[in-house]
Amino acid sequence: MRAVMPIGAIVATVGVGALILTPVGEEILFRGIMQQALAQRFGAIAATLVQGVAFGIVHLQLVALFRDAGGFHFRWIAGTATMVMGLLLAALFTWRRQRSGSLFASMVTHAACNLTMIGAVILYFSW
Repeated sequence: MRAVMPIGAIVATVGVGALILTPVGEEILFRGIMQQALAQRFGAIAATLVQGVAFGIVHLQLVALFRDAGGFHFRWIAGTATMVMGLLLAALFTWRRQRSGSLFASMVTHAACNLTMIGAVILYFSW
């Protein structure tokens, strides 16, 4: 993308999705709908584990799944790390939501995590 877009346009394009749309949508789905429905039926810990696994699975496509001429492939180390981070972040976002009583706190925390990752990727590829 850097060959055809200035870095500011890339950051703005990625930033809107990663810092606004994704945290809002994912927090409504995972901590708003899934966590609440599962917690009522199975309890808070089981609900956090289930929605954490689902959160991790959704994010596998970012680093662990890829396709080339030979077909689809799975990077096991990246996939395992993604699942562990998905569970840990799900627990953090759930804790923020429960502590504040609002999805807004988990949305802000989610956006801050995404900002940190975007910054790390930009720094890595800029050096």
